[in-house]
Amino acid sequence: MINVRRVALAALITALLLVGCSLNRADPRPTATPDVPTPDTPLIVAWAADGDLVVWRSGEDLPRRIASGGVIRPLLAPDGASVAYLRGPEGDPRSLWISDAAGTAERQLVDTAALAGNGETRRLSQIVWSPDGATIYFTTLSGDSLHMGEADDLWRVDPRGGMPERLLADGDGGLIAASPDGAMLALASAGEYETAPGTIALYVPATGERRRVLDFPAVATGSEQRWHPDLRWLPDGSGLLAALPPADLVYGGGDDPATALWSIPVDGDAQPTGRVEADFFGLPVFSADGAYVAYFARRATPDQNTFQLMIAARDGSSPAAYAEGGLDALTLATWLPQGDRFVYGSGAPGEWWLGQPGAEPSRFPATDTSVAGIVWADPDTYVFSTRGEDGFTLSFGLLDVPVRPHEIATLETYPFFNAVLP
Repeated sequence: MINVRRVALAALITALLLVGCSLNRADPRPTATPDVPTPDTPLIVAWAADGDLVVWRSGEDLPRRIASGGVIRPLLAPDGASVAYLRGPEGDPRSLWISDAAGTAERQLVDTAALAGNGETRRLSQIVWSPDGATIYFTTLSGDSLHMGEADDLWRVDPRGGMPERLLADGDGGLIAASPDGAMLALASAGEYETAPGTIALYVPATGERRRVLDFPAVATGSEQRWHPDLRWLPDGSGLLAALPPADLVYGGGDDPATALWSIPVDGDAQPTGRVEADFFGLPVFSADGAYVAYFARRATPDQNTFQLMIAARDGSSPAAYAEGGLDALTLATWLPQGDRFVYGSGAPGEWWLGQPGAEPSRFPATDTSVAGIVWADPDTYVFSTRGEDGFTLSFGLLDVPVRPHEIATLETYPFFNAVLP
């Protein structure tokens, strides 16, 4: 079956390249509108640079600046109709704002000063849209300015307006992973090393029910930052996967340095499924389909200067080395939002590769392209930044479509960006 939206985007890229369009913040030039079919829902890209918030939509002539002053990072709604964004002086996330994509309805949603009590300081941390776009969940940082840390709490706010609502107290919330349908949140709290265990819990926003599904010894990091497990929901929402290292892995792992792999069903008890010999600086991450896990093999000694990127089945079986490189040349795999493919850095800075279990890697997105950052607008459409002599360039491309990526804009400073293709 032909993916009409995919074909339309490919045609749009080709047409834009033929007319040689380019958007530059310092010297914007009108773009000829190509006579090609465009998707019913266009690609939407938002970025923050130099304190400004800018939105670009495929098919439009120019990007649009919709907010100015202290903008730190944008977070587009799932339908792309509005954009939430962190704001504060010098990158200090003191408030959350929202605007429609046209920039005509800007308003503040959260002021961290109103969240703090008893002389404490609060700052915004993780911001998560619900899949239906009806709710924004968030967590905060707490502590003094020199020792801010994750509060492992949970809050929500209605993007249409209203006061923020605290859902869970400090320590009862944590890193948020929303289920595919948004009906449940998986929450990972860090605990306190040698003092209190970390916890993985399931929370139902509609009822307020919170269920602890797994406790684990809090993991040392060798720093003041506490460690949180990365949680991966299965595509059907039946459960999630987690990898839990031994508490002292950063110091060598003690008598048992293996990292345990866990399956956590929504209905049922958490079960260990396997173990891998992973390095603390490359802990396991599960593929989008839940079938595989990627990690760095544990180094023989702390001063070993090479890593091996390993790919194994999700229970840790059949491990195989996929790539090898020095500490400054190899990055851990980042799985694509669907299926079992991944990207990773290897070689010169910005040199990225597209990989898949059992298949040879290929340069991504092209042999002559250096990548500084990437965001997936949907499973097929990606937006990425590159660094050049004139600054940073944002471009978009299509996975598996042999068309040169299209440049969106060039900026003098690094843009923090987000993208959706509803």
